[in-house]
Amino acid sequence: MNLLADASRRDRLARAVAAEAPAIAVEPAEMETWQLVNGLPMRQRQALVLRYADDLSLEEIAENMNCSQAAVKSLIHRGLEALREEMGKSAEY
Repeated sequence: MNLLADASRRDRLARAVAAEAPAIAVEPAEMETWQLVNGLPMRQRQALVLRYADDLSLEEIAENMNCSQAAVKSLIHRGLEALREEMGKSAEY
């Protein structure tokens, strides 16, 4: 039973993260943001997508990612910092 739940959880995470950029028409700035998100390490990307695109709570994300809430907070923080840094670099050009 646990193996089935784990497989289902992994599949759900893979689908959430596998989506490159949205298939709908988006503004160029939004497309750039999605491209930057796709460049993040997988676990940071998973945490950010689950938090901001799927609007899950920290507790739900921790359960889905099989880690602690503290780890989720750290992944989200590091992911946002990396995005800010990359956005700052692209704004300089």
